[in-house]
Amino acid sequence: MNGFINGDFGIWQRSSNVPTGSGFRFGPDMWAVNSTGSTVSVDRLTLLSIQTDVPGNPKYSIRIAVKSVAGSDNFARFGQPIEDVRRYAGQSVTWSFYARADTAKDIAIELRQFFGSGTPASAPHSNGVKKVSLTTTWQRIDFDIHVASVDGKDIGPAGDDCLQAVLWLDAGSAFDCRTNGLGQLNRGV
Repeated sequence: MNGFINGDFGIWQRSSNVPTGSGFRFGPDMWAVNSTGSTVSVDRLTLLSIQTDVPGNPKYSIRIAVKSVAGSDNFARFGQPIEDVRRYAGQSVTWSFYARADTAKDIAIELRQFFGSGTPASAPHSNGVKKVSLTTTWQRIDFDIHVASVDGKDIGPAGDDCLQAVLWLDAGSAFDCRTNGLGQLNRGV
């Protein structure tokens, strides 16, 4: 079962790009860009129908460009909330995708349970992170992880609880534990 909506980045009802900036902004439908200090832009790219590097002949990919600004609390990330924190709880899952970069660089992948807003709500729980080294050629990335049980956890009443799938592109030292010490660099993915 695929938990992502618009995983092929084919639907962009707002625009086919997210101009450079910081803060919380939407990109392809159901996906969001979030940054503080560092800035991010996201563009939809059309892949050539003759490409053979990514199986299944996808029509689109995205380009994410990050301009890092030094600071322990600065970051840039891209991701999607998968509705209902109970979904996949207590199960092993695999998040797979294809990626490449303009130069060799690292990204971090995190699955985090967010128990919602409002009282009571348990504190968010990171199920783990994987740091991945990207190259300039397309490669398949697989992140195998066990999602923790939600037994004994309080889910907030606002209905915004979810499993957060996050690609960390830039992270100051305050986020070392959530990114395996990813660090800060200007990045293009």
